[in-house]
Amino acid sequence: MSSDMDDILRIFFQECDEQLEELERGLSALSDGESGQETINGVFRAVHSIKGGAASFGLENLVRFAHVFESALDDLRSGRIAPTPDIIKIFLKAMDVLSDLVVEARDNLAVDPARAAESRIELEAITGRGGTAGAPDATDDAVPQDFVPIPLDFEPVSIDFEPIAVDFDFDGPAAPVPAPLIVTFRPHDVLYERGDDARNILIGLADVAAAAVSGGGIVAACDCSALPPLGDLVPGKAYLSWRVVLPPEVSEERCGAVFDWVSDACDFEMTRAGETGESPVAAPPPEPVPAPVDEVAPAQAPVLATALADAHRAP
Repeated sequence: MSSDMDDILRIFFQECDEQLEELERGLSALSDGESGQETINGVFRAVHSIKGGAASFGLENLVRFAHVFESALDDLRSGRIAPTPDIIKIFLKAMDVLSDLVVEARDNLAVDPARAAESRIELEAITGRGGTAGAPDATDDAVPQDFVPIPLDFEPVSIDFEPIAVDFDFDGPAAPVPAPLIVTFRPHDVLYERGDDARNILIGLADVAAAAVSGGGIVAACDCSALPPLGDLVPGKAYLSWRVVLPPEVSEERCGAVFDWVSDACDFEMTRAGETGESPVAAPPPEPVPAPVDEVAPAQAPVLATALADAHRAP
């Protein structure tokens, strides 16, 4: 890993420590009964920020656990679950595991997988995503040992039944079928300046699709039409935009939540396929138009080489 990447990774782990402190303050406030929306949002943002940064560096163990933790906090944020003492206890335990996973990624120290798995199961259980929430007790249908059946005298009664013809109208209007959701977004320069990445938005949209439909995914296309000629390329400037198609089952509300934390650094729009003539198939990006050879003079070669090298170093 290069020295520059080492420095960036070091900054990320410093930010993780700050986010973990914010998470601890928020959960302590919730434990003390301060369940205001701003407190809940602060707790959610802390885990969301750690997950987004970890995804940029490919820290899969940290990303997977933070995603489950974030989903449970999202249910708390939306009011689907309440901040009861038992729920807060599960969140505090998950915070300790999340902190251990940050240390694991930073110092290459192994975390007890059983402890992390136990916390993950608890988080999934309170949101109903793990298949364990609401499971019936095996003793609910048990028959008491002192049960004695009581005989009943039953005499069948004959009933005269005459069928009645019923005319069903199957030609009425059919229920509308939801159309795929199409999202277009274009990051601003500031998104990259503050260390975020369009990849995190795509990961968030993929997570929403997978949560809405078992095995669901997205179809994404990158629009490179705004890229200037190589000689005019400015490292760190946002030139690309994306068009993403999500399954019909995805709601605008769940999709919009992905952009809550980048709304000041990204333009985005959501439409249903067919509303404005949009095709549900992601259009391929336009072919780049090569610049004429005579536009690049020999004296410009060092400038282009420098621009290309800077572009590779840009976040």
